Amino acid sequence: MPIPAITPAEESKHPSGSGAVHDLLEKNLKWSQIIYEQNRKISRRLTWLAVGSWLRLLILLTPIILGLIFLPPLVRKARCAIIGGAGCPQSSPTAAPFGLPLSELQRLLPQLQGEAAGAVLKQIQR
Repeated sequence: MPIPAITPAEESKHPSGSGAVHDLLEKNLKWSQIIYEQNRKISRRLTWLAVGSWLRLLILLTPIILGLIFLPPLVRKARCAIIGGAGCPQSSPTAAPFGLPLSELQRLLPQLQGEAAGAVLKQIQR
């Protein structure tokens, strides 16, 4: 039900007069300001809660994602080192420990001198 409007003529008939309406308006304004400040504080708090929730989610998901990226190759290498089997790279007789083909390594070996040649030979013999 709508509140009936009070005309200035009706206002003057009331014993309180316009002073009471003015006081009520001032009180209403003060309460509105207080409520507005509380709403600003609540809004700021909710914003920081949302930011904190996203940070917590990021902190939780980052190790999981990094684990999914980096762990499978490490597990595969460990499995190959321990038990071998299918899916493990086989060492070929033409591959040297340095990643060069054996023929290329034999061509470069005479150019090496002293201890460097001995170190390469030890690697090849393994």
